[in-house]
Amino acid sequence: MDRVLVVNAGSSSIKLAVFSAASEPLLYTAVTRIGPEALLSIAGTGRSVAATDHPAALSVLLTAVAEQGFPLAGFAAAGHRVVHGGPDLTAPCRVTPATLAAITACIPQAPLHNPHNLAAIRALAVLAPDLPQTTSFDTAFHATNPPEAIRFALPDEPATRGLRRYGFHGLS
Repeated sequence: MDRVLVVNAGSSSIKLAVFSAASEPLLYTAVTRIGPEALLSIAGTGRSVAATDHPAALSVLLTAVAEQGFPLAGFAAAGHRVVHGGPDLTAPCRVTPATLAAITACIPQAPLHNPHNLAAIRALAVLAPDLPQTTSFDTAFHATNPPEAIRFALPDEPATRGLRRYGFHGLS
């Protein structure tokens, strides 16, 4: 149990990576075009799969990863890329009910991503309830930007309070 599973659930795909305890990449795989035309890519090959939604795609991926010699029981932890953490989730954190609630609260800011990020986290929790899960946020990279970099050129009125720039692709 010295391997880490990294999950990147996007709007129409899920990508997985397996890393050793020394952060050495061991395997990359993905299900793209989630829906009726889903495609699994692994070990240099691709094939059509039944993955009509994100939980189904994650299940397909975990089966494929196990077939490559990395069963789910062999992972020490899983890490998830989450697009929007809002103003409060500014560092990697363990998945807890409070974390899930905070990610859910950010759905209006990232409606094409956060719901799928949550679907993958919840699906993995069902498949491996004892596996520790963590999250890292695209918006966290920019969390220390100075006020002039996050503020829009708008009047300071109640309707604009809380409106700010976040910045994305910080994990890239």
